[in-house]
Amino acid sequence: MRRRLSLVAASVLVALAASPVVAAPPEHHDGFTEPFVLTGVCDYAVRLENVREKFKDTVFELAPDESVRYLSRGFFDGKATNVSTGAFLTSKGGGRATFTFGADGSVRVDISGAIIFAWYVPGDDVNVEPGLYQLQGHGTEWYAPDGTLIRAIVRGHAVDVCEALSD
Repeated sequence: MRRRLSLVAASVLVALAASPVVAAPPEHHDGFTEPFVLTGVCDYAVRLENVREKFKDTVFELAPDESVRYLSRGFFDGKATNVSTGAFLTSKGGGRATFTFGADGSVRVDISGAIIFAWYVPGDDVNVEPGLYQLQGHGTEWYAPDGTLIRAIVRGHAVDVCEALSD
């Protein structure tokens, strides 16, 4: 995928790739995320990570339309750090993300929670300005089979992380 809605997305994609599609009861396991450095959104690089997290992930059986649904839910303490200055922003949050992987390779992501990180670049079809946000609310993103963002809708309270961590 070209971008991820949140740190939760990283764990979902890794775990789903490792999990076989099940044709039985849902499969449950503990989730995790990996820290990463985001470039090209703010005027500086930002390290995004969860410093504390507890996720439970579930992969559901193949649907009649051959889509696969993946649910991740739990809590996390997020941290965004300006790599150049060391300035950081922390948050305590929790929520749930549902990823629906279509048989054609398309993906729909529905996420809601106390605090999540989301970012968008110029040209993205989204109802907020390009940037990196710390959100409290809901978001839905649709991706084409090639990973291109088709559209995104974000609702709730947003903090502009680029502005908050700038010099």
